[in-house]
Amino acid sequence: MERLTVNDLNKVYYDPWELCGMDNYCKRGCYEEDGCTKGCHILKMYRKLTEYEDLEEQGKLLKLPCAVGDTVYTIHNVKRKGQISKEIWENVVTSFNVERDCDWNISFEHVEPSGLICPNYCEFKHIGSYVFLTKSAAEQALKEMEGKNGN
Repeated sequence: MERLTVNDLNKVYYDPWELCGMDNYCKRGCYEEDGCTKGCHILKMYRKLTEYEDLEEQGKLLKLPCAVGDTVYTIHNVKRKGQISKEIWENVVTSFNVERDCDWNISFEHVEPSGLICPNYCEFKHIGSYVFLTKSAAEQALKEMEGKNGN
């Protein structure tokens, strides 16, 4: 992603009008020495964005596909009364992990009606193939599977 900020904040001249357009209204000292330094929200946002861009360049910024506690959906083969069918299971995200090979995993668990907890995980790259972030995406994938199998 293209940087929106410069790496060295000390080399940036903050022209308040150029940054926020509020120089005629802002009473926070925009025209004093060092420019917009008295709590200007634009400068604070710029510094935070710079921090995020630095982390992204260092490979330390990760956008997670969901949060711990969110629901994800999986499709499972289930045998009931001698028949095998596919069902969509709701699962709760429990954690995120990184493996030695640098693959990120999402851990989740499904609670059976009996109370049995079924833990599972998948790599991020498999989200959308057998783990889904929305029920509608899982339902669509199930329809496609059934269409391919002629069921």
